[in-house]
Amino acid sequence: MEVRAKDKSDALHALVQSVQKGQVKRIRQSLESLLTVTALEFDPEQVEILKNFANSIKIDGEMLSTGQVAKKLGVSTQAVINWIEAKKLEAIKLPGGHYRIPADQFRTTVEQDVKREAIFEQLWAKREGLPPIDEDDLGDL
Repeated sequence: MEVRAKDKSDALHALVQSVQKGQVKRIRQSLESLLTVTALEFDPEQVEILKNFANSIKIDGEMLSTGQVAKKLGVSTQAVINWIEAKKLEAIKLPGGHYRIPADQFRTTVEQDVKREAIFEQLWAKREGLPPIDEDDLGDL
């Protein structure tokens, strides 16, 4: 059975896109597709190694961007990046330099996040019209 070059190209492109976007489920699916269309051209032992790798990819958890984690924790995106680089948060670095963080590192649910966000919005609304807080206001915090 002859595999068309376009099929191989499409499978490889899908894998690269999945990796760049940090879509864990899609990475596994794309890798399996690529293996399927190229299996006849590779050494069966190499194909088996790659299949085992595809099966080992964690697909049960959602991956979050640094911005999503920053919003969830109420900190800046740079703070999240600093924590990743200091190995305080587990993350995957994508080819473009961006990070994806497994959501299962956090103990809050979506409902809890929505409630927390509503509370912060109420607090910010109460501050509206007040002068900004500067370092002198914070004292020795």
